[in-house]
Amino acid sequence: MLQHITFPFRNESVVADPVPNKLRRIVTSAVLLLAANIITQLAIQIYIYIFTTALGYDTTFGYHWVVAKPFAWDMWGSVRVVAIYGMPPIFCLIGAYIVQFVFINYSATATRKKLFYIWLQTCMVNTFLVQVFILPAGTKGGLTGFYQTFSIVATWFRAEGYYFIPLSFAAAIAAIGWGIFIAPQLHTYSFSSRLIQTREGKDAITRQVFLFPVMIAAPFIALFSNQYSFFVHVLFVAFLALMYIGVIIRHRTDHSVVLCTKEDFLNRISWIEIAITAVIWITVILLFNK
Repeated sequence: MLQHITFPFRNESVVADPVPNKLRRIVTSAVLLLAANIITQLAIQIYIYIFTTALGYDTTFGYHWVVAKPFAWDMWGSVRVVAIYGMPPIFCLIGAYIVQFVFINYSATATRKKLFYIWLQTCMVNTFLVQVFILPAGTKGGLTGFYQTFSIVATWFRAEGYYFIPLSFAAAIAAIGWGIFIAPQLHTYSFSSRLIQTREGKDAITRQVFLFPVMIAAPFIALFSNQYSFFVHVLFVAFLALMYIGVIIRHRTDHSVVLCTKEDFLNRISWIEIAITAVIWITVILLFNK
């Protein structure tokens, strides 16, 4: 008798999902990620540019970094260094908190706009974590491109880079924790309540909404970098991968009921978002690729 027993509920979780539908979701999410990434990057550089210009420094704006002259030690001070270079990553963390409670929690519906806010929040958190991670390697001029924000502050106070190595490990663990935190938000983009109730279904949806968009966005992020910013951008993508590990951990440890809107909001090519993102990126690269 036992050999004839079947489990029909497993078949109920199999939901038809053609490849074109998956591709449209992936492309849509990737475009929103690229837009969120460039906004986060620009926000930091604009903050530094406005602050240094207001204080009378000879400032050159660039997408990858902002140069403020003179470099003479006596032209700076502890308060200025902390305010200009130490605060931007912290403001990213504060901004992520605001986005969570003002935009994400406010809307219960899984719209494309809400996914943009999720990506914007994730990019802000990721930027903060990456800046913490590179702190030991960037202190006192360290590796090319790592001398920025927290590394500049640590150098000003004559701290040794190896003091901050534990913070690098903490940042990597925090990235995994962030993936655990946002996994339920990604699940809401399932178009099927049956699909999202299984671990395989959760994996499938989060691959389309998170993992594959990161893989598509990665070459563009690397392409629009220079010698100074390349490795930081690579770490940015790597930390997104760590976040996905957190998502997978959530799938294997959390068996709670998942609610979704059952509407396929991402199943169409977002031509408007693609056009806007392309125009912004091209403008930035042509005018501020320094």
